[in-house]
Amino acid sequence: MSRLRPFFSYYGSKWMIAPRYPAPLHDHIVEPFAGSAQYSTLHWRRRVTLIEKNPVVAAVWRWLIAADAREVMSIPLIADGQTVDDLGLCQEAAWFVGFWLNKAATAPGRKLSKWVRSTAHDARYKGVAWGEHTRACVARQVHACDHWQIVEGDYRCAPMTSRACYFIDPPYAGKAGSHYQHGSQALDYGALSSWCRQIKGQAIVCEADGAQWLPFEPFAVSKSSQVRHGRVSREAVWTKGCVMQGSLFDE
Repeated sequence: MSRLRPFFSYYGSKWMIAPRYPAPLHDHIVEPFAGSAQYSTLHWRRRVTLIEKNPVVAAVWRWLIAADAREVMSIPLIADGQTVDDLGLCQEAAWFVGFWLNKAATAPGRKLSKWVRSTAHDARYKGVAWGEHTRACVARQVHACDHWQIVEGDYRCAPMTSRACYFIDPPYAGKAGSHYQHGSQALDYGALSSWCRQIKGQAIVCEADGAQWLPFEPFAVSKSSQVRHGRVSREAVWTKGCVMQGSLFDE
């Protein structure tokens, strides 16, 4: 298993673009804005510390880290017309399933979204909703995160060490980052900039092209999480303690 598949669908996921960022130079990865932690799923064998302020996302990670394959496989599938309330799950498992009921949402749903229902039989979207394929995939890999740690809190709860790779993917400044529960409207980017600059280890900071709170450089054009609308995202990056192999900003 060279790379884990997403454990749950989440807005702003770096699934498509994660392999294009510099590889970690240390055995410890810290994600101060964890979300669905796609950089860590790529480098899952290393020590991983996730920091997540959203209590729902943090609870889902706690459940996944403690779960085993049998527990995942015991979760019923959800039929059209049902809600997660009908499945008789603990709250954390219900939230976990809820994130699969819509694509790239910031909060778990209660029933299958219209888009998921309309693409349920489309092979291109296999594995993007809570069904047999997704359940089996998560069950098959859930053991791989049992050595990870989740800390509920903001980025300042992250351990500061010179022997870690910090993959920092905050809500993007402006409208793009306003959809989260703790989004751009509440984030002090000046304070975050100062914190990033103080990192002693390796730092990889993600943003949209044009952001100003660090000296970001254009990095890549990638498919947006809103892939069904054919949108693209123009990504930028700021790094510390690692060398970029030239810009990947490629039309």
